[in-house]
Amino acid sequence: ALPISNLIDDLADAGYHVPLTLFTHEALSRLQNEPHSVKITKLHHKGQNVYVLDISQFPKEVDMRPLNWYSAWERYLEWVDGRLGSVLRRMWSCHFHFLTRKDDFLESFTAILKFDIEIRRKCASDPKFSLTVDQYKSRFVQLLIKVSNSSSSSEKSSFRSQRFSPYERKPRQDAADESFRGSQRSQPTCLICTRPGHKYSLCTEETTPKGQQMFARSREGKLVRRDNNSPICFPFQLAAAKRPCQDNHPDQHICAVCGSRDHGSSNHKSA
Repeated sequence: ALPISNLIDDLADAGYHVPLTLFTHEALSRLQNEPHSVKITKLHHKGQNVYVLDISQFPKEVDMRPLNWYSAWERYLEWVDGRLGSVLRRMWSCHFHFLTRKDDFLESFTAILKFDIEIRRKCASDPKFSLTVDQYKSRFVQLLIKVSNSSSSSEKSSFRSQRFSPYERKPRQDAADESFRGSQRSQPTCLICTRPGHKYSLCTEETTPKGQQMFARSREGKLVRRDNNSPICFPFQLAAAKRPCQDNHPDQHICAVCGSRDHGSSNHKSA
């Protein structure tokens, strides 16, 4: 695993928001292997001039995609643990899992990202910032509604076609073989049984549409193997075939439909 640069610590020490884009594999690799290409900027902090990492040279946090966001969060938690201790790691871990276990995670990702950035920004700018559980959930719902009402049809079309179209192929008659991001946006397709109409976390099926024993199941909102309950990487199911999840974590990088290591569920094609 790539080390987390001291420049990230310096940015946090100066009281600035640390964007998740600094925890992507690409950003950490650049900070570690190309230090001379990294720009530093001078800022005024508490009556003094400080030199910190210029975050404008990295992609904007508001433009993050689900896979990069998910992977960056895992590294962010490691950073929090080493910097602030296990108590705050658990707090942020609860926040992270609250967001990732939403059944409509992909459809709501724009609002999820906005909410995540807002909470982390407020915590960085005000150490005393806090919310009750009800206030926290209420703010999240407010953002969901706001984003839903403000999103134009063109933005929705672009977001789905550019970021979540896992593969292209000819349409089939069998509904179970439709694309995971097909035109029926109101009909989600299960990542483990491939049937339309429900999310994987609500799946109660025992077999696939072809009568085969299912490889995976949902356990407390997480993907696990049926045979031994070992966790399966969720981002890997969404990744494009040419850009699989590269994180080194316990979750297995295998297809939740068939167990193949060559692709995720969104790239699974029934025989």
